[in-house]
Amino acid sequence: MPLRSSELPANLTCTQTPGLAVVIVGDRSDSATYVRMKKKACADAGIASFDCDLPGDASQADVLAAVEAFNTNPAVHGILVQLPVRRGWQPVAAVLTAPLPSCPST
Repeated sequence: MPLRSSELPANLTCTQTPGLAVVIVGDRSDSATYVRMKKKACADAGIASFDCDLPGDASQADVLAAVEAFNTNPAVHGILVQLPVRRGWQPVAAVLTAPLPSCPST
């Protein structure tokens, strides 16, 4: 069962709402269903969600640009790149290991 924001300890202090970004390529129904479930879970837990829906013919550079844009957004704390992205991309690891910005300690 997912954790709901109302179930968090009363003494927990957060200075910022957590944010999850999702990048999805194409219109696979199974991927769309999974992403929809993640967005609902975010809403239930009080997590902001951001999405980038790219067309099925998007390039690897397009996906990397979306990841980079989310990497530089201070409201985003995690990025989910929905797999599979597209056949023939070598290596897919380039998308999954895109550099992350350094995070402030405060």
